[in-house]
This record gives sequence, structure tokens and C-alpha cells, in this order.
Amino acid sequence: MPPDDVMQALVAGLIAGSTTAFACTTVLLVALRRGALVFGRMPAVGIPMPLVGMALMNGFLLGWTALGLALGAAAHALEGSRPADGLASPNLLFTSVVIGSVGMLLGVAAFVRGRLGWPVLAMAGSAVVAFGWLLPWLALSGR
Repeated sequence: MPPDDVMQALVAGLIAGSTTAFACTTVLLVALRRGALVFGRMPAVGIPMPLVGMALMNGFLLGWTALGLALGAAAHALEGSRPADGLASPNLLFTSVVIGSVGMLLGVAAFVRGRLGWPVLAMAGSAVVAFGWLLPWLALSGR
């Protein structure tokens, strides 16, 4: 069994990933309902919206919690080597890396796709808040 501080960081990543998954599912369901995405402009195929929500939620939970576990382990490793705080976060380096990574991915998406819509920006914002701030605070809450 891993030490308590490692488990706390992993559970923090799991919680942050789950939070991001719920936020992204909500954003996409609202966008689909409004018809703001390509999927909303496809011909109606008769799939009920709750079924779409369940499929999105399952996919997002798998992906975001896996990323959260990896980022929880990374946060624990970075906390041991560089525990400086800043940007309202207990780990400045980790939060900066998360913000930079999401910014870089948004830049690539903007280059490939052109203009980014509000759903992409909302999902990116929820990932930054959950992984950049929630995860470090939860990982260090017991110390």
C-alpha cells in the first residue's frame, strides 16, 4: 500500500478528474441542446438526450480521471522537489505547467480549427481550475 501522502495526491487527482468530467458533460449537453456544435447540426437520428449524456459522462469519466490520476502522481513528485507556492496555489510550478499545457493545446486547436467556440473554452477553463488549483489544494489539505 502506498504511503498516505501518495494516496492523498492520487485521490485528489481522481476528484479533480471527476469534477472536470461532470463540467465537460454539462457544457457539451448545453451546447448540443443549443445546436452550437457540429453534432447539433447533424440530421436528427432520434437518439434521446439522456442517452447521449450517459455516453458522454462515461467517456469523460474514463479519460479525465485517468488524466487526474497521472497529474496527481505528478503533483506529488513536484511537491517533493519544488514546493514553492504562488498564483493562489500551494504548488506554483505544477499550476504553471497545467496553465501552460492547456494554453498550448488551445493554441494548437485554434490553429487547426480556426475560431474556438465557447464550449471548448469552457471545458478548458474547467480543466485549468480543477487540475491547476483544486488538485494541489486537495493533495496538500492534510499536511
